[in-house]
Amino acid sequence: MYGRNTEEIKKHITEGWKQILGSNFDNLSEKISGESPPSVFVSSYLYPKVKVGPLFSPLQTDSSILDRPEKWAGKSIEEIVRYKLSLIRGTHSMHVKTNLNADRYMQSLQELTMATRSTEIEVAFERKPKLNLEEISSRATSDSDTVQFGLASELESMKLPSDISSDKKIEKAFYDFDFRAKEAINYCMKKELR
Repeated sequence: MYGRNTEEIKKHITEGWKQILGSNFDNLSEKISGESPPSVFVSSYLYPKVKVGPLFSPLQTDSSILDRPEKWAGKSIEEIVRYKLSLIRGTHSMHVKTNLNADRYMQSLQELTMATRSTEIEVAFERKPKLNLEEISSRATSDSDTVQFGLASELESMKLPSDISSDKKIEKAFYDFDFRAKEAINYCMKKELR
């Protein structure tokens, strides 16, 4: 691992991703079921109109490690990138000033992020999700902010189970309108919530 340059690492990651893609994602279609770690992606590109959506994996494996950096200690760069690239990113464009209380899609994403464990998810995409391998192997791509998370496509619909289990302390911080955002974050940190 030591002594390898960026191009060698990118090449190794791209080859590994092609193997994962070929063996696990051949049967993908516009409708996919999977498991979210739970996690949500929010872009910053084109702010204030951003893309927001769930991250999930269709692989038959525990998805909880895929978006939990605190569990990656001792893992190789390739393993960590493989975790991130194993997630499919559903996207939906919206303005940052959207009234979250009036938007059912955003309410569903909020429920997902409060989940205490990996959560089953069903999505329908406009098109089959795809990965832009040229973006990863491009010489212009040198930092993590420019590489997307795995496969992606615009969402048509998303379905979550009605019985998502969430931590009561997180719910308290979320639904207590007397809490300012900073206070809610501090509350969750003190309670050692992720």
